[in-house]
Amino acid sequence: MRTRLRLAVVLSALALAACQGAPPLGGSFADDLSLLQRSIGTVVLTAPTGARIAVVPALGGAVMTSTTGGEAAPSFGWLDRPRIAAARRGAPMPAGQGEDRCEFGPVGGRFAVLPAVTATPFAVVEHGAARIACAGELELRNAAGTTFRLAVRREVRLCDGGEVLSGLGVGRDAGVRVVSFETITAVTNAGDTAWTKDGGLPAPRIVGTFPAHGRAHVMIPFVGGPERYHGAVVLGDESRAREANELRIDLERSLLVATTTSDGAPIAIGPRRAKPVLGGWDAARGVLTLLEFTLPIETQDYVDWHGERPDDPFGGAVVTAQPANAPEAGHHLASHAPALALAPGGKAVHVHRTTHLTGPREELATIARRVLGADLGVVPHGER
Repeated sequence: MRTRLRLAVVLSALALAACQGAPPLGGSFADDLSLLQRSIGTVVLTAPTGARIAVVPALGGAVMTSTTGGEAAPSFGWLDRPRIAAARRGAPMPAGQGEDRCEFGPVGGRFAVLPAVTATPFAVVEHGAARIACAGELELRNAAGTTFRLAVRREVRLCDGGEVLSGLGVGRDAGVRVVSFETITAVTNAGDTAWTKDGGLPAPRIVGTFPAHGRAHVMIPFVGGPERYHGAVVLGDESRAREANELRIDLERSLLVATTTSDGAPIAIGPRRAKPVLGGWDAARGVLTLLEFTLPIETQDYVDWHGERPDDPFGGAVVTAQPANAPEAGHHLASHAPALALAPGGKAVHVHRTTHLTGPREELATIARRVLGADLGVVPHGER
């Protein structure tokens, strides 16, 4: 695979305005796991440290939530609890939730997949204490009339927390707790026809949804330089994204900061600007969330997921952030794989890692500065 694993840190960050007497934030992992297990088959992976993740094979091998472990340990994924409970009574299990799910698009434009796949039942093909692999086949058809047969395999595995901390320059005695997991999504052209741009191309993305208890600060470092060489910092309607998210672009630091409002709009960074790194900080719960994913170096072709670039259907984003648009919703943060131009039997792999960190604020702040070049909770200066 001609790709390299580059650090892309998605710090899913939800900063709640501090107020006296505020109710506790978020639920416990035990409560969320109990809800899932009553509604749908759920597999729990466990690390020696006590870190755990909940995986649902029937939802395409989705990781629904995770925890660092411990008494009344917090749950880090966003779940649509009322609709999950309704699924016990025969309603469909809702999509658009959990920390790591695979979706196929685009969902708009002349090559839109009809319908878009957000969840599909997979069979468990391997299972251990800290890893599970699921597989299934899909048949997609797009608006141009092209049919795609895909064989998809998703492996989910817990990562060694000590190695993760060491890679971040954090000692084991620093008081930082961690849960880290990665998904390896392999897509194979299972048909007998090559996939080409003329008929449109499918593409997977890995989306995580995280709790949004209040205004969120999302920080996205980007490749600096003039637009004539790198294009716009934000793809699509920057003015709408700026207004809806109180968007600030710090050209000195090459850092984008978005503060979520009730009218959150998508923020998209293209391949010429993506590092890919974006981040945030859950100040209310003291949680830093990091994502890493593979970024191919040989292609610039990413599908336009929402049909916002009709003249350039392969000028889409590498990373996207969709802030919450209601208090009961969650933030959607995604890494995108390139458009899949695969010959019959050809395969592409996308690796996506999620890491949650809790502990002393000064330690988390050091990590944020090292990875993002930004201070926790501080809006950068010199924005335009």
